[in-house]
Amino acid sequence: MKIICPYCDFVINLSEDQVHKALDALAKMPKEKSLKLKCPVCKKIIDLKPKLFSQKIPETIPSTQTDEKSKVAKDKIESELKDYNKLPVYEFKKIYIPVDSVHEGEKLVESFDISPLQELGKSGWDIVTVVPRTFSETFRTKEDASLSKNLVFGAASGGNIMGVYFILRRCIV
Repeated sequence: MKIICPYCDFVINLSEDQVHKALDALAKMPKEKSLKLKCPVCKKIIDLKPKLFSQKIPETIPSTQTDEKSKVAKDKIESELKDYNKLPVYEFKKIYIPVDSVHEGEKLVESFDISPLQELGKSGWDIVTVVPRTFSETFRTKEDASLSKNLVFGAASGGNIMGVYFILRRCIV
């Protein structure tokens, strides 16, 4: 059974054994009480009420169904999960890809290779945003003996893009 933290949307998978233990504990408690579960991510307390367990949604589709029936059953399960949570749940990751930029006459890499993005796209990952990684230099004078430090005589020059961080997400529920 899957429980989604209402505070951070982390998906907590409970085994059948854990579900049975929770149901046994709930049966012994007064109706107005609930079990408490601490989210492993945000550390906030989640109330596990009896009605949550009565709305159990199957985690797998029986393999005896035809492909068309499997798709309908899967769509129904996803629809129920979305209705239950009201929002989709996403998993995020970042990857860095260097670009074919030139710095002081030298190429950083031979080509801008997006094949990792193509592979991730086939696995359901979408690009959310792109953050460039830049390199700049500040021009300084020679050390001034009276001040014992370098003097800046110009602002940072350039802003050569060295690579790109891609922030990706994929819907998990």
